[in-house]
Amino acid sequence: MVLTAALAVLAADGWWLVRTREAAAQTPTVVIAEAASQTAALTSAEATFTTQVGGLTTMFGDVREQHRPHRATLTMTSVDGADRFSVAELVTDSAVYLSTPALTQSLGKPWLGVPLANLGSDPAMAGLYQTDALPSSAAALLGATSQAHKTWTAYIGGVQTTRYWGTVDARTAIARLSASDRQLLAPVLRAASGAIIIVVWIDSRHEIRKIRSTVTVAGQPVVTTLVFTSDNRAVHITVPPASQVAAN
Repeated sequence: MVLTAALAVLAADGWWLVRTREAAAQTPTVVIAEAASQTAALTSAEATFTTQVGGLTTMFGDVREQHRPHRATLTMTSVDGADRFSVAELVTDSAVYLSTPALTQSLGKPWLGVPLANLGSDPAMAGLYQTDALPSSAAALLGATSQAHKTWTAYIGGVQTTRYWGTVDARTAIARLSASDRQLLAPVLRAASGAIIIVVWIDSRHEIRKIRSTVTVAGQPVVTTLVFTSDNRAVHITVPPASQVAAN
């Protein structure tokens, strides 16, 4: 009986040790890092997004992204009070191409090409760049999150998820991000005042279902929300020919 009791104690201790290790492995920081890593490894991703400034919607649309070669398209509607106009954006590893009715009329060509390194240099154009709405950019920013916390569960698109939140220091993120991610996120990181707040909804497979970033710019909260709709599907994005592009 003594041996049986000792074995029972060892079994209980072993179960407790395993559970403790499992709990440690599933800390919010680990879960968020795993989700960011999985998103970065996708061959493609599609999502809907909305950008709000001071509580008012300023841009919404759809984004499609392929990772090899890295390209993304955003089909958007810009909202300025009662005025609305269409915006198309195509992103590559070296440039961002913008198309709006006004730009096409003034330039005489359907696209304006902007080198990636120049994204944060023109404040007047910053509102049109939505490179932080790319799934890969959102995941990169998520990967720079610190002080992560787990809150509650919620259903996103019929899938049960767990909601986490954390903060990103813009200066720290600049140092931690890859060169391409730094350039894509330059308009956000350079304009940010204070910490960037990240809220993310992650399912049981550590896949991101929804992610929201809040950045304070000139005293106003700028909130970008992505809802993932599909991933790893065939996406083929072509770059406009040079004859259709006006250089910035």
